[in-house]
Amino acid sequence: MSALDYLTAGKESRQVVSTPPDLVNYVKSRWPIVADMAANMENAICPSWVGESQNSLLVDWAEWLCSLTWPRPVGWLNPPFGKLGPWMAKSRAEALRGAHTVSLVPASIESGWFAEHIYQGPCTVYVLKGRLKFPGYANVAGQGHMLVDWHGGAWGGIHLLDWRAS
Repeated sequence: MSALDYLTAGKESRQVVSTPPDLVNYVKSRWPIVADMAANMENAICPSWVGESQNSLLVDWAEWLCSLTWPRPVGWLNPPFGKLGPWMAKSRAEALRGAHTVSLVPASIESGWFAEHIYQGPCTVYVLKGRLKFPGYANVAGQGHMLVDWHGGAWGGIHLLDWRAS
């Protein structure tokens, strides 16, 4: 069973969704993204990426990212939204070890994974102003989203980000 199968067991998976290209462009203009931490050949935003068969939850992100470039490269993570707890736990643990990643997740500050893994850091949260339209879907998303900058430092708080105006 793959990591994606494990995280979506018992339901039809709609978890492999590409990041909206306009958001990719914004993120790459703000952070030196060098790797996609959970992708496939069709939706990877960087030449270096971790595929489903490699199980990103088992990869040493800190070591892998540091092997790609210096100074401190940044990884991108658009994880399956079905069960975010393991992904946010991994992001937090790797940030504490020195990996710098930026994650796209639903703006669900009331969720258990937010309280357990995000609130208090080592990250900064940017709530995206406006709804995203994901490739392959006719309508905008039914909920808001946020970027979590897992920088490894002190809790940076929660900020509204008008990313389209930048």
